Amino acid sequence: MGPAVVVPGDVEGLAGFDASLHPQDPWAYYAWFRAHQPVGWSEVHRCFFVHGHALADTVFRSSHFTVEHPFRRSRQALGPTLLDTDGPDHTRLRPFVNADLTGTAVRTLIERVVRPTAAELAAGMAALGAGDFVEDFASELPLRVAVALTGLDPADRYWLADRLRPLVDCLDRTTAPLGPAADARDALEAHTAAVLRRGLGRGGLLGRCAQADGLDLSEEEIVRTATLLLSAGTETTVCSLANAVVCLLTVDGVQDDLREGRVRVTDFVREVLRWQPPMHFTLRYARQDTELGGVAIPAGAAVQLNLASANRDESVFADADRFVPGRSERSELTFGRGRHSCPGNRLAAAEIEYAVDELLARTTALTSPEGPVPPVEGVTFRRPRSLPVLLRSIR
Repeated sequence: MGPAVVVPGDVEGLAGFDASLHPQDPWAYYAWFRAHQPVGWSEVHRCFFVHGHALADTVFRSSHFTVEHPFRRSRQALGPTLLDTDGPDHTRLRPFVNADLTGTAVRTLIERVVRPTAAELAAGMAALGAGDFVEDFASELPLRVAVALTGLDPADRYWLADRLRPLVDCLDRTTAPLGPAADARDALEAHTAAVLRRGLGRGGLLGRCAQADGLDLSEEEIVRTATLLLSAGTETTVCSLANAVVCLLTVDGVQDDLREGRVRVTDFVREVLRWQPPMHFTLRYARQDTELGGVAIPAGAAVQLNLASANRDESVFADADRFVPGRSERSELTFGRGRHSCPGNRLAAAEIEYAVDELLARTTALTSPEGPVPPVEGVTFRRPRSLPVLLRSIR
């Protein structure tokens, strides 16, 4: 049975937004709120939700809102990091992270790790002719890239992946227990701190720190930054890769358009990130009593920005529910805006672009086995749980 049809008359049932009601197909639900309650209190989640593009953009850019709160889920799971820090601490941490994610450093990482790893994984799947794309490709590429980015030992990547899972679960679901996440974080931090102290970083963030003098960061801040890059960056890219292949399998004609050059891979990836983003919500808090869209927001209130809804706002994107690679509008909020925009956006896009390039170069068709393509689902992080594919290889 599909999701319930949302109509404007369902006022009583829609009095408060509930992100869990439509885990597989939330788009009509989001559209109703964009039109009728673009800013509103959710009793279920005990926070405000913002569904329109202009209003979400306002929150991103406004000094009236902050990412900082002692009980924010990410801070409970990871401790204070760039993700939920403002002011002088954010000013110190942002350039430290950007150093490995911009300019020559990120270009080198893309050529040294992203491109050959995508080629290796695509070749392996093409040789077999079938596989689970989530398990065989989407979970592997971002993990290898994140390990190289941080400077940890590639041989330890599956041990690291096992410790990352409770952290990702904790960030994804407010009902997930904090205990396993805290234990996993402690293990990751102890491992990373040992690598840092012994000067064993294999390039990347930890290798750079071992060679630098006078860094204005503590060991704890360096270690937590590495843990953040491993956890948040890995899962969102897993989702984006899987969602890109869902689009290859389900959007009529897009594989032919890509193979025959009518659509560029970069335009396809950008539209995937708009149309089926890996993360639907991001959190802010009101620094002071303020107002948004005519709604009073008291100081300290939690405000969830619905990025996915903003990306389908008809006032910004023409025919917003259609998948249109190469569209002229370039205002998607997938990677955020302003001082807390995602520093890894270029790296993430490159991983998806090279994955699509390599899969298309090694096949004449990607298809789904008999039965429907598994749905993109979830609340915060969204992707298919598994994604069986058949690959018709070039002989």
